[in-house]
Amino acid sequence: MQRLYALLICFVSMLWCTFCLAQDIRDYVEIAAPSAQIDIAVLDTSPFKLAGDDQVDYLISDRQYIHLPGQRESYFRLATRPKTISAVEQEANVALTFDPAFERVIIHRIDVLRDGARREMLDLSKMDIFRAETERDRLIFNGTLQISYPLPDVRPGDIIDFAYSIVGTNPALGDHFSISAPHRFDVPVRFMRNALISGSDTEVHINGHNGAPLPDIQETGATRRHVWIQEDVAGRKSENNRPPRDYFHPMTQVSTFGSWRDLGRHFAPVYAVPASLPQELKDIAASIRSSQPSKQEQARAALDYVQTEIRYLGIELGAGGYVPRQPASVLRNRFGDCKDMVVLLNSLLGLLDIQADPLLVSLSERGAVKNSLPSHRVFDHVISHVQINGRSYFLDPTTGPQLGDLDNLQQGAFDYGVVIADDSSGMISAKPGQPAFYEIYRDTFRTSQDTDEVTFENVSTYVQGSADRMLDRIQTRGLETIETDFLHYFQDRFDGLEQAEAISYTVDTQRAELTITSSYHIPNGWKRDEEDPDVRYLSIWPYDFLSSLPESAQGARQSDYAIDQFRRVKHELKLHIDDDWEVWASSNNKINDAFRFDVEQTYYIRVLSQTLSYVSRSDRIEADDFVHVMAELEDIKDSYGVYITQDDDFFSDLSEEDFERLALAYLIALALISLCGAYLRRNVDASWRKEQIFYPVSVFKFLLLNIVTLGIYYLFWAYKNWHWLHETGRHNSKPLLYALFAPITNFWLFRKFTREAVPGYAGFRKLAVPLAILLIVANAISFTSPASDAANRIVVWITFFSLIMPLPAVMQVLQLNRSNGKHVQLNSRLTLPVWGLVLIFLPLFILYVIGSFV
Repeated sequence: MQRLYALLICFVSMLWCTFCLAQDIRDYVEIAAPSAQIDIAVLDTSPFKLAGDDQVDYLISDRQYIHLPGQRESYFRLATRPKTISAVEQEANVALTFDPAFERVIIHRIDVLRDGARREMLDLSKMDIFRAETERDRLIFNGTLQISYPLPDVRPGDIIDFAYSIVGTNPALGDHFSISAPHRFDVPVRFMRNALISGSDTEVHINGHNGAPLPDIQETGATRRHVWIQEDVAGRKSENNRPPRDYFHPMTQVSTFGSWRDLGRHFAPVYAVPASLPQELKDIAASIRSSQPSKQEQARAALDYVQTEIRYLGIELGAGGYVPRQPASVLRNRFGDCKDMVVLLNSLLGLLDIQADPLLVSLSERGAVKNSLPSHRVFDHVISHVQINGRSYFLDPTTGPQLGDLDNLQQGAFDYGVVIADDSSGMISAKPGQPAFYEIYRDTFRTSQDTDEVTFENVSTYVQGSADRMLDRIQTRGLETIETDFLHYFQDRFDGLEQAEAISYTVDTQRAELTITSSYHIPNGWKRDEEDPDVRYLSIWPYDFLSSLPESAQGARQSDYAIDQFRRVKHELKLHIDDDWEVWASSNNKINDAFRFDVEQTYYIRVLSQTLSYVSRSDRIEADDFVHVMAELEDIKDSYGVYITQDDDFFSDLSEEDFERLALAYLIALALISLCGAYLRRNVDASWRKEQIFYPVSVFKFLLLNIVTLGIYYLFWAYKNWHWLHETGRHNSKPLLYALFAPITNFWLFRKFTREAVPGYAGFRKLAVPLAILLIVANAISFTSPASDAANRIVVWITFFSLIMPLPAVMQVLQLNRSNGKHVQLNSRLTLPVWGLVLIFLPLFILYVIGSFV
């Protein structure tokens, strides 16, 4: 069908082009002086310093519009001086377009100035005329003609002075008109003028944007002039990718429509449903009424009929650009443009007693039309505004067949539109509800511990308009082509990927959803580290999601940056791992005026899931926020996806439980070795034991050994204190037994610290019992197994705090021995056995720290 349309376009274009070339240009163009109302600017040919190194000097830009009773003219004059050969190629081809149905052209001058001498180049016999048809790729033919004249013998430094007028206006507009007056370009201009000459009793409305200057208003009898004259206007390079109606340059709009209501009422007569409709249409309505019980189902059936039975083709010659054809003509031809198809649909809905009005909207500017002065120029499309049981539907019969019932199909989301009706309410909101997401991608990966192979399944769900477009691709190109497209797409992203099963798809016609399922395997999904082959890694990225984000751009901007306001994408990555991993659950979001981004990562029963979503909140990123928002986008693109590594050594084959058992066994072995060593060296201080009070040791040595041994040194310190009590006859106890149960026996030990004849520091007497209680509670908490990561971190911190908690007791013993410095120094020596103890415990301490905080 597309090939047939292409042949039709070519055939019609050739016919029309041949017809136009056969016409005498004098049928459309004449040579004459400008109308008396036109003010002729004086050309200044001196060097234009403001242009600097620009390739072209723009000396005159003059636009004057005449809107008087019986007289409609648009006068244009452009004088340029190309300064390079490439600029000559651009400027030395005079061209203009017009609609021969209601416009004619008057050329006033085509002169080339060189060294002060003016050469008249105006020669109709050397001009070509042909049909432009710039929109034929959109199946729109408006009959526009273009005149082209390549000027001979133009050299760098010559001045090209070209002036012409287009006379006439589209009869569909009646007495109305609207113009746009620019007040600055990307390049500097020496003399710039915009002027409107209208009747003094003509009501015009003016709206300036982005600092536009006010006009000079001149009254002369029955004529009023609005004139904007500017000299030596500096250029300002406009930025690309600007959103609709972003007035980067100052701009003034002028219109005779006082309100959007006036605009809607002006076009109401030509869009009215005819009183007499063809019997064929009545029969269609009767068939729909008998087969569809509800109004929603009837409206849906009427829309489907127009979409499937009437093909889109716009023959918009003359007034046809604004005036729709009658339903009988559209039915007979079986084609029409948006106006024709809307009137046909509304006629059919009227026969079904369903209220429907045409709605003027803009495909290019969408919601930005609200900021415009009321004018017919801001609209380029029309749809049907249908109301059923107080609910509005915005139906576009030109979109082609659609999926979904009336509540789920893709409606025309244009933000705002103007109702065409005798009682038009003017501009209304045209914002139908959107689904949560238009595209939902689910990628599931499964790994193997024995091989580097990874299996991959992609489930892509398309909703509403996305589903319509994908279904059209499948039907026009074939499922085999789509399968190949998917395969090549994933092969570009995963090295060596191969297809595992044939692609398949399902369609939910009521919910307007289409789901495609494809599966693959990646023989070398795990990659090997070049330096260490035992280490392998797997990286998975949400490619579909990332491709949906706005394009990156660097640097600050002076104007807003356009983005797609209808992007709603969700992407879920699932990785099935055949081993247990420690993966923390996490979530994050970024919310700004342009978009909302959310990501959530979970790990449950060997399945790592990462879900990302992006929802547009606007059609633009505002200039003031551009740098910040772009930084957030870059962070999203760089930070998300799944990257895991695995080491195929001895420890990588251990389960988490086995590794914990091995670490515990290592700790017990170290503790036994340490305690045995301590027991063998228990009498090192025998020669001075009775001269000291308890077992004094420096704070540094105590903290170093107690922290590195994860609390085991405290048992030795407690043992030495109980042993001193036993040796001096102060307590008949078994020191080793009391030391092993230190969390409980601390109550008695600390109390004995306070009862020595030699005073310690005063505060310890009140601190002894609370300190013993804190130590027993901290030890109890250290052996708990929290259910959440947050609670686990609290337990880790309490455990570390318990290692320094005995410090007040250590300081109390030191205070008791303040006159015994020699013996304190002997006990505090960092001997080789002490450093050996530190070295054998240090690896375990480091692993504990990494496991607790990383």
